[in-house]
Amino acid sequence: MNLKTVRRLSSLLIGIATLAPILAAASECGPPSKCVFVLGNSITRHGPSQEIGWAGDWGMAASSPENDYVSQLLQLLSEKSRGETWMADRLSAGALEKDSEKFKLTSSSIQQSKKADVVIVTVGDNVTPGASNVDAFSKTYLKTLNTLRPLNGVLACVGTWWTNPLINKIIQDSCRMAGGIYVDISGLSDSPENVAGNQRNIAHKGVAAHPGDRGMKAIAVRIYKLMQHGDRLEKISQPGPQFDNR
Repeated sequence: MNLKTVRRLSSLLIGIATLAPILAAASECGPPSKCVFVLGNSITRHGPSQEIGWAGDWGMAASSPENDYVSQLLQLLSEKSRGETWMADRLSAGALEKDSEKFKLTSSSIQQSKKADVVIVTVGDNVTPGASNVDAFSKTYLKTLNTLRPLNGVLACVGTWWTNPLINKIIQDSCRMAGGIYVDISGLSDSPENVAGNQRNIAHKGVAAHPGDRGMKAIAVRIYKLMQHGDRLEKISQPGPQFDNR
C-alpha cells in the first residue's frame, strides 16, 4: 500500500483512535499471573461507536474480543508457557499519534508497565503528515518507550499496519535505542485475507481497512516469534529521555 493510500485511510480514521480512550480492566494482572502492558491505537482497542458502526470494545476490526491480536497473543503465550496464566492491560494512545507534544503518561500506567513481563507499543498508523508532526511524534515516541521500558521483561515495538516506511524507520530506530525488539508487520495489510472488510461486510471504509481475525492472528504470531529471540531487554549504556511525572 502506497503512502498516499495510507494518508487517505489515516484521514478517515482521524477520530477513531481517540473516541474511547479506555484502560482495560485487568486488576488480577500480577503474580501469579504473567502481565502484558499494551499501549496502542484502535487496532489494540476501540470502544463502541454508532457513528462508524462499530459495536465492539476490543481491537478493531476483529469479529470478537478473543480474536484481536492481544487476546490471540495471550493465548499463544499461555499455550507455550506450561499453563501459566497471561493477562493484559491496554491503554489508548491516540494522542501520541495525533497530538504528540501534548501526550502524557499517567503515573499508574508507568507503574503498570515497569512491573509487566511484556510491554507492547503499537502506534504510528495515524500520525498526521507533515515534517513538524512527524518530528514531534519521533521525540515523544522515544520518550514513551524509555518511560514504559519494563524493569525485567520484554519491550516490543510494533510497526504500522498500513505500511509507512518513514514512520516504521522511526519506530525501528527508537526501539533499538530503548533496548526493545522491533516487530515489522509490513505487508500484512496487503494480503486481502488479512483485512476485515474482505472477511465480512463492514460499511465504514476506515473500520473495514483494519485487520480482521486472520490479520490479528498474523500480528500476534509476529510479535510472539520475535519475543522468543529476546527474553530480556537489550543493555543500553545510557538511559534516554523519559516522562517526568513527579
